[in-house]
Amino acid sequence: MTDRLTPQNVTVTTATIEVKTLTLGKRQITQSVFRQLVEERLIDDNGSFRGQPWGYINHCPDKKVTDILTSKMIDCATGPEHRHVVWQKGDELRRSRILAYRPPYYGVWSDTTDLIVQAGYCINDHEMPAWITSRRSDEFTFQQDGVRCTGAAPRRGWETGHECATAAMLERARADLTEEIAQERVLHATRKSAWEAVVALPQLFIAV
Repeated sequence: MTDRLTPQNVTVTTATIEVKTLTLGKRQITQSVFRQLVEERLIDDNGSFRGQPWGYINHCPDKKVTDILTSKMIDCATGPEHRHVVWQKGDELRRSRILAYRPPYYGVWSDTTDLIVQAGYCINDHEMPAWITSRRSDEFTFQQDGVRCTGAAPRRGWETGHECATAAMLERARADLTEEIAQERVLHATRKSAWEAVVALPQLFIAV
């Protein structure tokens, strides 16, 4: 039977917590000094690091930032999940605002998927086939290899410059897309791993 908790048999134990601070010489770096670090991307489009990350700072150096989806100015602190990372480039320090990894809502979208939508429309007597769906007039989606794919609106049969895509073009595009999907899977796995590595970085404390 478990003992009853009483002031006589319960004690408070002090644990040692490791706190890492960012210092310049013997002085702790301040928020104003942190803001002076050059902002530069740490992670390339292919998910690789361009330098050595040191850790992240729980402080937004800029009140307003540009939203990458809408290009509008938003509050950094209340925007999408992110980390402000201090990293080393050669013998210099940089800071980088890194957004949390999120798979694109549209799945795979490329010239190849555009061609597939166009060909699907053309070889179906200029009607959109059942395997292509749309919620917006400028985006059409379909599934291939278990992946959501998106293509632009097709050039309609009555539009000037329209040239019908053929069944053979559709078949070749389908084969090309299978290769693209395999590459995209590797790319997004790498980007996800990069974000996980960022999350695992230690927090660095700075002075106000």
